[in-house]
Amino acid sequence: APGVYTVTYTDASILAGTSQAVCSVEVVEDYSIPTVSITKSNDLSISNTTVDLTVLSDIATSYDWSNGATTEVVTVTQSGAYTVTVTATSSGCTQSASIEVLQE
Repeated sequence: APGVYTVTYTDASILAGTSQAVCSVEVVEDYSIPTVSITKSNDLSISNTTVDLTVLSDIATSYDWSNGATTEVVTVTQSGAYTVTVTATSSGCTQSASIEVLQE
């Protein structure tokens, strides 16, 4: 749970008296939600048979695409809607974005 935790160590075995050490640490909850958007290199056409989709995110550490890919950049060969869900490992929070690839 979040809060400040303190440990106090007392050593009474020292001949001159008691020795004491105190250490504190603060535990905080991380609710950081990643921002996410997708860019595409082009749309599909006779001369462009592939499209690179790239995730732009501030704190994402994992990527889950609707086509099963798990990388930051995905190359697709079919038109349609593509969605990526990104996760920030530090908070476990997710965010999604979608993009449409067109056939010219």
